[in-house]
Amino acid sequence: MSALLCVMSVSASAYDVQIDGIYYNLDWENKTAEVTYNHRDSLDYSGDVVIPSEITIAVGPLLPNGSRKTVSSDGENTFRVTTIGNEAFEGSTGLTSITLPNSVTTIGAYAFCRCTGLTSITIPSSVTTIRNSAFAVCTNLEKIIVPDIAAWCNIDFQDSYPNFLFVIDWSDDTKLGRRLYSDENTEITNLVIPDGVTSIGNTAFYGCASLISLTIPSSVTTIGSSAFDRCKLRNVLIKSVTPPIAYYEAFSGPTYYHTILYIPTGSWDAYAYDNKWYNFINIRETAMTEEEVSARQAYTLMDANTFAYSVYDPVNDCIDTIGSVGAIDENNPNHCWQVIEHQGNRYLYNIGAKKFAVSSPDGKTLKLTDVATPVGMENGKDGVVIDGQADRQWALVSNDRMAVEQEVIEHLSGISSLSASQRDKRYYDLYGRKQEKQSRGLNILRMGDGTTRKVLKK
Repeated sequence: MSALLCVMSVSASAYDVQIDGIYYNLDWENKTAEVTYNHRDSLDYSGDVVIPSEITIAVGPLLPNGSRKTVSSDGENTFRVTTIGNEAFEGSTGLTSITLPNSVTTIGAYAFCRCTGLTSITIPSSVTTIRNSAFAVCTNLEKIIVPDIAAWCNIDFQDSYPNFLFVIDWSDDTKLGRRLYSDENTEITNLVIPDGVTSIGNTAFYGCASLISLTIPSSVTTIGSSAFDRCKLRNVLIKSVTPPIAYYEAFSGPTYYHTILYIPTGSWDAYAYDNKWYNFINIRETAMTEEEVSARQAYTLMDANTFAYSVYDPVNDCIDTIGSVGAIDENNPNHCWQVIEHQGNRYLYNIGAKKFAVSSPDGKTLKLTDVATPVGMENGKDGVVIDGQADRQWALVSNDRMAVEQEVIEHLSGISSLSASQRDKRYYDLYGRKQEKQSRGLNILRMGDGTTRKVLKK
């Protein structure tokens, strides 16, 4: 995006050019522009302001007094907007939104201080430096939109205070800071640091109010001071066998007491005896990693007795059942289960809940737990027995087949529509398809009276 202006630049002015109500200082040598403030006129900025990535001006030759004509004998000059200057928008209480281009690298000190009309802001991936109190006293700014988490991890917050995710509310010291979003509508609660990120900067997520869980890839080797201080995390998963270097107060005291730290199998000693990570009271080796989960086939879990589907209900934090095949969404992680093999054991893992399946004490229902509990398998893949409850079995329905919903519904309907007068036995596979004879593995046997039961052929 570029803006064009023919204008005189006077060296005595507080700014070089003004285009569409925005004031700029120009760096002629580097052809860059800085958004600045018109100190002669109070509170110029209001409403919705869009900063272009480039501005183009046409100017004449320099005059002896340092100014330039308003004529265009020298042609057009394009300047890339790279900086929001110190105090550029300070006190602009009428400013309701600001759009920053993906060319801005620096947001200056007090740049948006006391902009009380701002409710959200998007930080482009080009930003590398945010200076002192850039968003101080923005009392209604609650939403910070960060489309690129990897870039955010590397921002240099040049401040004697934490970054602007943290908000001090002297009237309520239990109140946390601002909430992090990946776009206008998606709040980041389960933060996954992207693979390839090697360090998380000082105060990067200090006081972020939205974070519940955190995943740190094996590529991260350092976590900066106060990076996750004052975050109310419930779970932290670190994929590196070697503990990352964690600097001063990378996590806060309450986090050490109340948050579960998940680490790779075989690395407990490395973390438990590290001079920073040992502070976590609850350190658990996990039988899986997210890489292993994502690489495996996803399934929907079907009760082999009732043909109801078991999914995770995030609202009530429990396992729920769905009777209709059409209600299953194969792209919904709450409907997806993984069978994980580790050191000779198999585990059933729900992707949406990020927990393992076990049976309730009576063996009749499923529940979820953080503790990896082995499950029994029928024919290696098709059937599951939880906690040794042989009378309670589930079938694994491959999610890529759930896309053909109508076909599956017709097959299941075919089973239920068999009349009681049909006294012969009929066998069906786990997808409701009629079999000429009993096949190896788990079969569904339909009797002439309409009753069904599972039959395992080895």
